[in-house]
Amino acid sequence: MKKRIWIILLIFALALSFAACNSNGDEQGTDATVSDSDAPAGTDLPASADRGDKLVIFENGAYTMKIICPDQPSDDERYLYSKVREKMQAITGVRPEYVTDFKSSGGDEASREAPAILIGNTNYDESKQVYDELNYGQGALKVVGNKLVMAFGSLADADVMYVQLISLLRDATAEFVSIKKDIDILKVSNKSLAALPKYNAAPTQIVDCDNDTYMLYADKAKPEDLEAYAEKIVAEGFELREENKIGNNYYETYTKENRYVYLAYREYDKSFRIVTGPEATLGENDCTDGREDVCTATLTTLGQPGGIDCGQVYIIRMADGRFLIQDGGHRAKDKPDYIYNALVELAHDPEDIVIAAWFISHPHSDHQYGYEEFLNNHGSDEGITLQRVIINYASSEMYTYKRPDGAKENNGKLVDNMYALLLEHSPETKLIKAHTGQNFDFGGAQVEILYTVEDYLPVEKFDYVNSTSLVIRVSIDEQSILFLADTTHLSGRIIENTFGSYLKSDMVQLAHHGMAPSNSSLYQLVQADVLLWPSTYRHATERYKEFKGVIDVALSYAEDVYVSDADVRTVELPYVIQNNKEEEMANLK
Repeated sequence: MKKRIWIILLIFALALSFAACNSNGDEQGTDATVSDSDAPAGTDLPASADRGDKLVIFENGAYTMKIICPDQPSDDERYLYSKVREKMQAITGVRPEYVTDFKSSGGDEASREAPAILIGNTNYDESKQVYDELNYGQGALKVVGNKLVMAFGSLADADVMYVQLISLLRDATAEFVSIKKDIDILKVSNKSLAALPKYNAAPTQIVDCDNDTYMLYADKAKPEDLEAYAEKIVAEGFELREENKIGNNYYETYTKENRYVYLAYREYDKSFRIVTGPEATLGENDCTDGREDVCTATLTTLGQPGGIDCGQVYIIRMADGRFLIQDGGHRAKDKPDYIYNALVELAHDPEDIVIAAWFISHPHSDHQYGYEEFLNNHGSDEGITLQRVIINYASSEMYTYKRPDGAKENNGKLVDNMYALLLEHSPETKLIKAHTGQNFDFGGAQVEILYTVEDYLPVEKFDYVNSTSLVIRVSIDEQSILFLADTTHLSGRIIENTFGSYLKSDMVQLAHHGMAPSNSSLYQLVQADVLLWPSTYRHATERYKEFKGVIDVALSYAEDVYVSDADVRTVELPYVIQNNKEEEMANLK
């Protein structure tokens, strides 16, 4: 028995000795190269990928090229990387390994020199070379050395590049996938973006702002970056149309043919925004219309129709008889024409009602429904002229989401209604997309744009539509009215940090009807003598109990208060203080 055991051990030792000799074959000059067929699925075999006129991606059940994305990919880069990996798995049956540029380098220079597919703006020199040549609104699919580079600037470009790659892989099989080495594809997905010069000071994010309008966003910027980019714009044939400086914030607008480029540098967070869109949506700064003064300017607060708790609509009649309307309020069956009736009552000539501009802050029913009702019932009436609708909405898809509190927002339909109703009932109306720092001169009133959805962007998705509310300030005879719409804690902070004491105004509208009405520090900067409260007394009473701290700060500066309730109230402008605060607050139970 012992003899048999010794024989077995001797055979085992001889086997180990034979294996050791083979394993040292490299040192002994023997050929010890591992064949493709010996590699497990997913193993990289870079030496076998380069085959003269082509690069082999997959062969004999294994990937011979890594598929690499940036270590911290953008949403668009993550999207395309996932699609490419899924497609490769669908072709080969083998899931490619997830590899980032950080993981692939690992301090090993040889691994960086290996053939690879580079998706997005990786830290490889080959990616940098292609991106340096790439303009906005373009995508590229190019072989550089032994790397296939997929470069793109937006989701649309990523989709175009994916389609191009699929076309190149049409002959691929489950056993063999390759591409030719002479690939050099450049596609323009967006002519509007492609016309913009590159901003080279820092990486940019591209945001689709709807209405053929796009925003490029960069952080860590300086005022000099705006100046340098403005020089590029001018070199491309754009001409300066408007410029504004508020504190250390800079705003410039340039036009060329039928396009504009708007530049905005925000000091407090060192951000730089480049927006391009159709010149037709930019609107003219001079909106005076050449009319003579025929009446006294007034401000009218429209009450809530049908006992609805909250909603917002304010009407300003200018001295030339035209109107400015801020928001559209709710609609109600028992009070269907309350905006129209108010305009008839206020008009200097009821047969010639001219709305110089209607500002809609954001797509919520209590701010837009009254506008919709007015257009449906009277948008095509003779004797009513709607000259401009001034908004800044993002795409309808951005307004459909689930809020942090679990509630669902589905307000994309309001965005679509905004445009559809204008086209149906008032096609001659100018639709203007407002930008922060922009000024409109209506003769009898001047309007400043102090916040738009662009100040809130870029975000992966909206978490609260109210944070996108358009904020404007109307000045008449050196008396100013700040309309905050539904400004939130977040958007309020942005406004405060951007403008500081410049926000000082004579009148202010209490944000969000008194429900979480932004920040007390905002009202400390505004210091308004008159507080406009778009709410019923009952609703205001409830909100005052809940948000007393913030509202008390606004009230501490106010000498007069106007709660909308169900009444239509009109005061003359310039406004003379009435000292009605105590009487008005007594209506809150």
